[in-house]
Amino acid sequence: MRKYLWLLIPATLAAAVAARRLVPGALAGGDILLPSGWRIHPAGRQVTVGSLPLNVVVLGDGSLAVTNNGYAANGLMGISPDSGVLTWLLPMHAAWLGLARAGDTLWASGGKMNRVYRLVPNGPAWTSDSIVLADTMTRLFVGGISVVPGRGLVAAVGNLNDSVYLIDAATLQRRGAFPVGDKPYTVVADSNRLYVSNWGDSTVSVIDLTAASPDRPTALFVGPHPSALALRGRELFVALAGANGVARIDLATGRVLEQLTVALGPRAPVGSDPNALALAPDGRTLYVAMAGNNAVAVVRLSARAMHVAGLIPVGWYPTAVAVAGDGRTLYVANGKGQGSAANPDRK
Repeated sequence: MRKYLWLLIPATLAAAVAARRLVPGALAGGDILLPSGWRIHPAGRQVTVGSLPLNVVVLGDGSLAVTNNGYAANGLMGISPDSGVLTWLLPMHAAWLGLARAGDTLWASGGKMNRVYRLVPNGPAWTSDSIVLADTMTRLFVGGISVVPGRGLVAAVGNLNDSVYLIDAATLQRRGAFPVGDKPYTVVADSNRLYVSNWGDSTVSVIDLTAASPDRPTALFVGPHPSALALRGRELFVALAGANGVARIDLATGRVLEQLTVALGPRAPVGSDPNALALAPDGRTLYVAMAGNNAVAVVRLSARAMHVAGLIPVGWYPTAVAVAGDGRTLYVANGKGQGSAANPDRK
């Protein structure tokens, strides 16, 4: 009899544990259980968009444009922040990271199609045309996009062929192409220069657009796996996905002034994956999306140093951040949101 009871007790405990086992996904109370076992509770309101949103921009009317880039349908969608309602949808055969605004015009990456799309509002819809930077047999893959202020140009990164292209914003003609570093990711611009982050070789390429015949870009070493960029006057902030950090660059000298760790633990060598940046309108705060920590770091900027003021819990794998024009609302695109699934082919 005693032997029977000893066998029965473990079986009963196992059944109780199985009955309480939680399935990854949304839980009661706003929590989300990740497959890793992490339980997160995002701040603010959550709005469902398409698969793997990689970028978000604030439009002139205060609404949002979000680019969707995962295994499901690709394209752009508009979101009303007040209601959280989808206001428009523009399907694309392929899209990726690049999304930039100039006035009422949007510029978007066509990813593997080697295209850059120009989108102009037409009532409640958009008129779309595009430029093909190379045929689809060319390994190019359009990455980040930036409007060059005051020059009527748009810059687009070729991620797989280590180049950046200049496009005439009015005619959609190519106006130049420059070699940059290994596996460029994104680009930002002021009126005189382009700055391109290079995933593969820990550098930022600087291209002087004022030179009569621009030479090969200058390469600034910034640290492991540079991704997102943000300009503030003569300073450039670089998200270092391979170092849990943000570097601040003095563009006058080309020197790294400081590197700030934004990880949950100050001694963590990797794992936070800072991959997106947004400056507050007053230029005093930098928001850093940390994909690996499911959080956004709030970094205060002073003339002499950066420091982390706090962390904001967000959804699973944040990939983009943007700030409202009045600086009072932060928008975060969460690449995996409340859950993720295998691609349709299970690969």
